[in-house]
Amino acid sequence: MTDARADRVRLGPGTLPPPSLDGDSGRSLILVEALSTHWETVTHAPYTKTVGCEVALS
Repeated sequence: MTDARADRVRLGPGTLPPPSLDGDSGRSLILVEALSTHWETVTHAPYTKTVGCEVALS
């Protein structure tokens, strides 16, 4: 997934804060971390970042 918002901080595995109980965002990376075997973020100039992950098929 790619995020074009510059106001977001680059997060990595094991550094995710819990989502707000009444918020409507902040759960995508928690799902990525829970379902993948490895994930990372890559920052692109000037304001985008991409998240890539590996998911075990078996």
